[in-house]
Amino acid sequence: MPVAELRLRDFRAVTKNTLRGFATFEFPNGMVICDMPAHTKNGKSWVAFPAAPQLENGSIRVVDGKPQYKQLIGWRDRSLSDRFSEAAVGAIRRDKPGVLD
Repeated sequence: MPVAELRLRDFRAVTKNTLRGFATFEFPNGMVICDMPAHTKNGKSWVAFPAAPQLENGSIRVVDGKPQYKQLIGWRDRSLSDRFSEAAVGAIRRDKPGVLD
C-alpha cells in the first residue's frame, strides 16, 4: 500500500517502553481505524492493529510479568502486514516528523 493512499487522521503521542503513540488512519476505501499503536525499537518502527487484553478471572492475564493481548483484526499473511506497517510508518513520519525517533 503506497503511503499516499493511507491518510493519517490523528496521532496521540505516548511514550512507554517501545510505544511512541496511537494513530488513527483512514484507508482508501473510507474505513477508519482508531488507536493503532506505533512502536520503535532498535531503530525499527512499526504500526499494529489495536488489540484487547486477555482476561482471566476478571483481571488482565499476565505471563512473565507482561500483560497479554489478543488480536482482534489482522492481515491474512505477513507480507500484507509488513506492507501496511511500512506505509503507516511512512505516513506518520511524513505528517508528524520526529515522533518515531
